[in-house]
Amino acid sequence: MSQTSRVPTSKRRRRHSLAVAVAGLAAASLVASACSSSSHAATKPTTKVTAAPVTKPIAKASPAELETAYRDYQHTVDQLDSTKFSAFESAAHQPSVGVSAGDQILANAKPLASSWRDNLYAWDALVREVRFPAAVQGQVNQVLTANGKEIAALDRVQTVTNLDGLLVAADQVGVADADGLIASHVLDTALGHPQSAHALSVDRAQLAYASLSEAVDTEAAAYNPLATRYQDADRQGDLSAIKDVASQQGDLEQTLLRRLDQIAFPPQVAQQVAAYRTATQAVLRLDTKESQASSLSGLHQIDQAGAQSGPAQDTAMRDLMQALSTATQ
Repeated sequence: MSQTSRVPTSKRRRRHSLAVAVAGLAAASLVASACSSSSHAATKPTTKVTAAPVTKPIAKASPAELETAYRDYQHTVDQLDSTKFSAFESAAHQPSVGVSAGDQILANAKPLASSWRDNLYAWDALVREVRFPAAVQGQVNQVLTANGKEIAALDRVQTVTNLDGLLVAADQVGVADADGLIASHVLDTALGHPQSAHALSVDRAQLAYASLSEAVDTEAAAYNPLATRYQDADRQGDLSAIKDVASQQGDLEQTLLRRLDQIAFPPQVAQQVAAYRTATQAVLRLDTKESQASSLSGLHQIDQAGAQSGPAQDTAMRDLMQALSTATQ
């Protein structure tokens, strides 16, 4: 996957995915870790979920039944081609310069998403043929649910019309994939093959990385058109329009802060999370001040005084993404 920084040097410039700055390193980590931590860790597959009901009481499964189900499940995992996942991820995160390049990236990524989706859909059917003991049906359902979400995210890729939309959809694929990896390891444990503490820690770091990428890219997709409006209003000296945009930008920062609170970050990145949260709060304060400016000259003074808040947030984001990437090793 190509590494490219789309981080601007000013708050007023268009913001792009900060996750892209370390996307190559982390994406490679996700795939490598998935392939090594367990035989099915290659990637989380599947389709629409019809969760099988869990009846009570549930009879305990014998060790022989669990081992047979585990062996059969691993056989289905052998049918996954994780190179299809990495090919889509690489295509979705290619650097773009100009409209034509963006159109080409979309054209390249969509068939790759379709190929991975078809692999997951077929895998789902294979998993459903495995005769799992009733005692582990709940864990099987979790795997199918996560994989169904990944299928749905890949379907959304076909509907996007710009690179911002593609990045968000690709992030959603990554979140479902990471969530499915955790569910699959939980199923392994229920089948008598628990994962190591390190593998489970890597799972959680992968999910946190994917969730953070989605939060950042979702904000960027909404922020970019607002940044253009801000620039236009500033050129026209339209204070009212600038204040309106600043207010909306503040709303996006508040949403991002809420999303951060919902992500289960691993403890080893707590310092970077705190720094990113502090930097985002500083940008929010700048947005709030701008939205309350009483004159253009006053607004420009506010903007000048807070000129470093945007770059500081970008730096904190890169540091956090790098720390999460390291945690997936």
